Amino acid sequence: MHSSSKKVYLIGLNNDTLEVASVAKKIGIKVEAIINDYFEEDFFEGIPVIRTDQANLQYAVINCSSSISPLKTQKHFTSIGFNVQYFAEFMVQCTGKFPQRFLKFSSELEKIQNLYTELSDEISKKHFSSVTGFRSFGDLEYMADFEVNIKNQYLDMAKKLDPSSFMDVGGFDGDTSELLLSNLNGLTRIELFEPNKTNIENAKIRLQNHDCVNYHMYGLGNKNFVTRMSDDGSSSQVNDEGELEIKIKRLDDIDIEAVDFIKIDIEGAELSFLKGARGFLKETKPNLAIASYHFVDDLITIPNFVRNEIFCDYELYFRHYTQGWSESILYFVPAR
Repeated sequence: MHSSSKKVYLIGLNNDTLEVASVAKKIGIKVEAIINDYFEEDFFEGIPVIRTDQANLQYAVINCSSSISPLKTQKHFTSIGFNVQYFAEFMVQCTGKFPQRFLKFSSELEKIQNLYTELSDEISKKHFSSVTGFRSFGDLEYMADFEVNIKNQYLDMAKKLDPSSFMDVGGFDGDTSELLLSNLNGLTRIELFEPNKTNIENAKIRLQNHDCVNYHMYGLGNKNFVTRMSDDGSSSQVNDEGELEIKIKRLDDIDIEAVDFIKIDIEGAELSFLKGARGFLKETKPNLAIASYHFVDDLITIPNFVRNEIFCDYELYFRHYTQGWSESILYFVPAR
């Protein structure tokens, strides 16, 4: 049992890691270090960071990975010879409670599960049951059938929907637009929205062979204003202390042609986008792909808003593209 070990390593650079470290300290377990081969600093929030080849196989390892590839991480460190325990199990052993990440989700589980009956295919139901089980209880067995498939995210449903025009809200460096352009022969126009100037420039380089892309260097939300954003790559968020000054506009205030398919992945601002775009969406009825994992209640608030404010008659699909809690997408296909 790891809870009886005197020294442990942690895997993960996140709030789950810090929660485990705090509990370990209270019960007399020393966190020797965090194992990470890619982090360039020597410490993470005061905890030493070492490479895998510097670690002692005699120490137990607590896997605090939960977002992208917790199962792959678990298997990797086990194959090296470490005694690995998932952090949810460790926390239950030591405190009798699940970690905060899972407690918060499970507190809304009854409401979230109401969505199951709306799902339109068996894949959606299977993905939904697995993801909600994992996010409630932290049991990696729920994710056993998933692979990390971020590179091809959206493509499966995009092929099914076969759009001729696409709006990329949260376009980043053009990766999703490039994916669809490379795989959908009928795609003839893309409207790419990205408030980060560097990302826009990288997208233009990436998509330089495609003259069907229109670039919009601002974000989309529920009001028109200037704000700040953190510069954290694909996970950049609106943040008053952020390094970048950016513009946000309402889609309803922009003169733009209708599109067939809209992807919205803007780090928790998805509902804000919908509120500022409800007129456009009600009138044009595009297919929607909405990231629904940033907040605990996304699987409640996002479907409720679409249903009550935009269109009530639609097919609903759920797809998941990692082994952890991130990259869950709701697809709304409105009746024509």
